[in-house]
Amino acid sequence: MEAKRLGIRILGGIAIAAGCILVLGTLLILTSSHASDPWTLGGDLMTGAVSIYLVYVGQRGIRFPSHASAAPRFGWGRILLGALLIFITAKNHYHPTPNLLKASNAGEAIGMAVTAVAICLLGTYLVVRGIRAGTARD
Repeated sequence: MEAKRLGIRILGGIAIAAGCILVLGTLLILTSSHASDPWTLGGDLMTGAVSIYLVYVGQRGIRFPSHASAAPRFGWGRILLGALLIFITAKNHYHPTPNLLKASNAGEAIGMAVTAVAICLLGTYLVVRGIRAGTARD
């Protein structure tokens, strides 16, 4: 049991370090002139949300055995991952990068469209499941 607690604390420390690095990177990007369009700004805000979530999960992992903290009311990880999937798919659809993968024939175009729809449906499912996790407990 002690190895499990140590492992959770180590992973919590790694999550905090990764979250802090992402926060610093996001702050550097936001303070530079890089955030020129709304899609880039939205991506930077999503990165900031992921970094805050990593710090939150890391501090819960470090405090795991000693403090009995209440479980989060909503499935924030699922909500965040679903929102990220939907945002990335919307960005690729409405603001495509010129060097992004391009379909060379009709079959590839259909496959890419079906994949984009499947990713949006998965993202929506994750968001709904995360919200239902918070509203189901009463």
